[in-house]
Amino acid sequence: MSKFKIAPKPATPVAPPSSIEAFGAGAAIVNTQSRSRPEKPVRLNLDIEPALHRRLKQVAFDTDTKIAVLVRRWIEEGLGRQ
Repeated sequence: MSKFKIAPKPATPVAPPSSIEAFGAGAAIVNTQSRSRPEKPVRLNLDIEPALHRRLKQVAFDTDTKIAVLVRRWIEEGLGRQ
């Protein structure tokens, strides 16, 4: 048992974003980041079936491309169709 007592921080209420643009803008910038710094990439985690992962790895190997590059390209292509 620790000799230090750590209390949880009190929750501060946060107003919901007023629009989808405000939501997107707030998600891309961390509060500690300065506007003069370039934006940090946002990490995306997802669960896929093992068979799909094997197929993805095979395409990456066959094209000598990293999986992350393939996924980013496919997301850009998919969002470009909207």
